[in-house]
Amino acid sequence: MSQPRKTFLTGDNMTFRCETDYMWLPAFGEDEKNWPNGLRIFLYVLGLFYCFLGVAVVSDVFMNAIERITSQKKRVKLKSTGKIVTQTVWNDTMANLTLMALGSSAPEILLSVIEIMSNEMYIGDLGSGTVVGSAAFNLLVISAVCVCAIPDGEVRYIKDMQVYCVTATFSILAYVWLLLILMVISPDICELWEAVVTFLLFPVLLAIAFAADKGYFSPGGDEEPKQDENFHGAIPPDVTKEELAEIEQSIREEYNHKISPAGGERDPEREVAE
Repeated sequence: MSQPRKTFLTGDNMTFRCETDYMWLPAFGEDEKNWPNGLRIFLYVLGLFYCFLGVAVVSDVFMNAIERITSQKKRVKLKSTGKIVTQTVWNDTMANLTLMALGSSAPEILLSVIEIMSNEMYIGDLGSGTVVGSAAFNLLVISAVCVCAIPDGEVRYIKDMQVYCVTATFSILAYVWLLLILMVISPDICELWEAVVTFLLFPVLLAIAFAADKGYFSPGGDEEPKQDENFHGAIPPDVTKEELAEIEQSIREEYNHKISPAGGERDPEREVAE
């Protein structure tokens, strides 16, 4: 795959020339190794920024698609009151732990997969480091920035403490498990059963988080869907024509004697009947 870097001596000065071969480098063939290092650095940095731009565009499109999927809503009728409320199709907890997490972590996951597949299943300098480093950055730095960004005099509360405790616990246990399998159980080697167990821990996390979100760990058990916070008693903008017709019909049946004709004119026959 790669060869050690060679050092060439020129007079009293030591000139370093990179002789390492990678998957797509050198991009301009063997003659590129004789180019000035300044030119190669400029071209590689330019190509690196171009790749960053491509990743940003693809990630933005991917995240917009995920956001559109998870923002879909539906009308749900409560069993206890018979009231119709607006609810999201995707559970917020499941959407955050699956689609949103996949969209935000896709670049480093693909980088790790490409590196390990091209290196004959041996770990490299980039793959695992990007995944672990990104997770640590999100856990520490992003959380700190979010706390510091709160304006003075304002507070933010955790909406569901049970789900928060579940995800926080699994975040810490993930590092402990990684430490065990790579330093205690099988040092410097990830065996097949360890990989399978690691993968299966994810659906376990989803199941426990979903149960916590539904209130299965609460004394009251499963709770009924609650009214959407943005609903405020108004007709939501995403209501279908059939639902709008049903709402209109129910309003007419309940308040027909108080509804005036179109244009605000009073109906003389209805006034006499009243």
